[in-house]
Amino acid sequence: SVFKHPTAPIRNELPVLPPPSSIITITNIDSIKNNRLFKIETLNPFQNRWTIQVRVANKTPIRTYSNGDGRLFSCSLVDETSEIRATGFGDDCDRLEPILIIYYITQAQIKYANKQFNTLNNEFEMTFNNETIIEPCLDNIPSIPMQHLHIIPINQIQVMETNSFIDVIGIVMSINDIIHGKSKQNKDYTKREILILDRTGQIPVTLWYRTV
Repeated sequence: SVFKHPTAPIRNELPVLPPPSSIITITNIDSIKNNRLFKIETLNPFQNRWTIQVRVANKTPIRTYSNGDGRLFSCSLVDETSEIRATGFGDDCDRLEPILIIYYITQAQIKYANKQFNTLNNEFEMTFNNETIIEPCLDNIPSIPMQHLHIIPINQIQVMETNSFIDVIGIVMSINDIIHGKSKQNKDYTKREILILDRTGQIPVTLWYRTV
């Protein structure tokens, strides 16, 4: 994909870092900010021309494959209407930094989401390719949220399907000590349990690895 350096300082309200020095500036491509903008909720695999204005809600650590020669990452993109998962490979792993900043993106591949790895509330996802253009937005757009949450009360968790992904808001009532142990597969693990409470009930929550 092509990353375009901004022609003026980014004026987002959040701290801004310059794009990585490894990114090549492309000057023979017109700015895509004047393109017709689409909302995430309207994207589908049958569209050929679209540009979105989105905030990067989060970005996974870079992972390697093929004996360490290949690199990939995924991130969540949000706008006022929805959210979508995007995956990039190779040099794209060094782009979309810092997170929470707004970008214009066009010419990525839209495909049906693989729900084995994608928990976002969208039946589609996107993959960056050699034709994808990514351009930082110079202004903050307050209407674009930091992330999309689908909050449910704690007393409704019991009727949710097993392995569902949910969002809850609660007060932390207690925090247990960190526990180190070994799984049935003889792998080391680290976890901690907390108890959270809202107006409808309370529930224990287990935190694993980096979240403890």
